[in-house]
Amino acid sequence: AMTSRGGDIAACRPYIDRAVAAKPADALTRYAKLVSYWFGYEFEPVGKVAHEWLEAEPRASFPAWILSQSSIVQRQPDEAEKWAERALVDPGITGVRAYYSLFEIKYYLRADLPAAQAALDQLPATGRSVHRVVHARWLLAMAEQKWDEALQELSRVPEPFLFDRSYQGPKALLAAFAHQRAGRPEAATAQFREAERLLREVGCPKINLQ
Repeated sequence: AMTSRGGDIAACRPYIDRAVAAKPADALTRYAKLVSYWFGYEFEPVGKVAHEWLEAEPRASFPAWILSQSSIVQRQPDEAEKWAERALVDPGITGVRAYYSLFEIKYYLRADLPAAQAALDQLPATGRSVHRVVHARWLLAMAEQKWDEALQELSRVPEPFLFDRSYQGPKALLAAFAHQRAGRPEAATAQFREAERLLREVGCPKINLQ
């Protein structure tokens, strides 16, 4: 709660340190220690703890991915790519996130749309409905002015909302932007109204997207 719900990031430190010291060094205690620094963007201890984990478990994918994310935030694309590629060995969610990190590096840090597309194309089929991946594909299609393709990407998931780090909100709002850019004002207005309805439904009464 202290690290991820708007509290004082330093307040969790004594509790995490005491808990980690009382338990054997394993993936769970290393995870707790690493993410408690990462959530606060404390880059020096993030690097130290991640490298300690990798020394103990050279094939661990999570600390490699965190090093990639840390490098992205610090605008170090070469380092970010190196660690993301190392994290790709994970067949699960960390591997999917590593592919997404490669997309972030190519798209945001290198402004290379073909390379960003190539990173997404490497994703296994099981990762393509992950919300941050869907948003990335929508974003890339919008950047390339492929408005209908952007709408098709949103249809990959049935849920009306995307909930992830890169975007949290109604899909209808993203669809409205695509229709708007495509020159379809009536379709855009309908999607803006749907996005407003959905937001009011979940308790955002002051929202007005028209």
